[in-house]
Amino acid sequence: MKLGAGARPWKWVRRAAQATVVVIIGWLGYRHTLLGGGAGGSAPLDAFCPFGAIETLPSLLTTGTFLKKTAISGFIVLGAVVGATMVGRASFCGWLCPLGTVVEWVHRAARFLARVAGGIPGAGRLGKAASRWGARRARRGAWLRSERGRAWDRRLRYLRYGVLALILATTFTGGRLVFEAYDPFKAVFHFQIETALTLGVLVLLLVTSLLVERFWCRYLCPLGAVVSLGSRLSPAGVTRDSGACTDCGRCDAACGMGIDVSHVERVTSGQCSLCGDCTDACPVEGALHTTWSAPAGGGHAARRLLGAAPDRIRRGFASAGSGARPAMAVILFAAVIAGSMATGAWQTRAEAGGGAGAGSEAVVGSDHEGESLPTDGSAQATEIKGRMTVREVADAFHADPVEVLAALGAPPDTDQGLSVKAVAGTYGGSVDDLRAWLGSGVVPPAP
Repeated sequence: MKLGAGARPWKWVRRAAQATVVVIIGWLGYRHTLLGGGAGGSAPLDAFCPFGAIETLPSLLTTGTFLKKTAISGFIVLGAVVGATMVGRASFCGWLCPLGTVVEWVHRAARFLARVAGGIPGAGRLGKAASRWGARRARRGAWLRSERGRAWDRRLRYLRYGVLALILATTFTGGRLVFEAYDPFKAVFHFQIETALTLGVLVLLLVTSLLVERFWCRYLCPLGAVVSLGSRLSPAGVTRDSGACTDCGRCDAACGMGIDVSHVERVTSGQCSLCGDCTDACPVEGALHTTWSAPAGGGHAARRLLGAAPDRIRRGFASAGSGARPAMAVILFAAVIAGSMATGAWQTRAEAGGGAGAGSEAVVGSDHEGESLPTDGSAQATEIKGRMTVREVADAFHADPVEVLAALGAPPDTDQGLSVKAVAGTYGGSVDDLRAWLGSGVVPPAP
């Protein structure tokens, strides 16, 4: 990775940071799936998600309460994301985001397998399929870099802002995490496919990741839309030396976000994460490099931010290796979270009733912290989790528990304190059948 003298290790620093976050989030998701919530369980992933903080912000400002499953910890992570963005553009997306890492790995694994299988003599159908996928990928890449392709690419990137606006509007009016049922982050890291919708989200994420590298990140990610706006304020960025550049276009082909690197003096896209792939692909030493500066124009926000920094800090950033700048953003991100834990500010559970956090052992809702269904008639069948009890589901939908048991194929004298998943597994029923029945609108009321 040509990121300056001795900069090759930064490629491995990025990979280590990505893998570390995936392992941590994967462990947290697994623990919650295994243990549930409550004082003896593990907080849901929403409590660690910066976008969860954005979703609950309107509720917090208007009513002073958190949405279920969100907590102060989400705001701390959001603050860390903002800090990392100011230092290293969208470095969170390219160096830390666990979902971004997964979709990147999926595409690159497929590319690697296609190259390997396509080069094995006698590989048969696998080799032919790999060769076809590689050829189609090359054609898609070439089309996306064409004038017409770039025009469509620019239009599609605005979808992120539409998704962001839709989620915020529906969450504010619904008073709950509406996006949760469609969230690929939850679908990937909960390690449990409980609904056909979850399976559909996973399949769609896989297919789009195979077709276009980081499809989700480019066109649909609502958090990416927020980060992209803030990224433009960062003084860090990739600069191209037009005198040294040979216009080979390798940097464009290497960029996972499809940014047009070879036709600009400085990359200003808010989606540039300083991953280093473009500089690594560049065959001319020094033609591309990451700098800590801002475009000409004294009114530019990045220049004002840079000018406000103390001289020693500015000199340090200017002299640091290019790969060090996004690495500094990663360090800042980790420091914010570690500092909040050390000072006791880190709280993954909101106070009962939804108020400000009251310590890590405060509980929301039932034994499944943050996952109890509302009993005011607003519950949706898709919100039913397999770990919820028969009694909880019946209360939420004002249904007869005996009818709920019948929908699961269980006899009427079955313990109503058992989870619906356990009951379904014992008597050969299906939680999906229960969801379909409750969502049909023909549920008889409880006696």
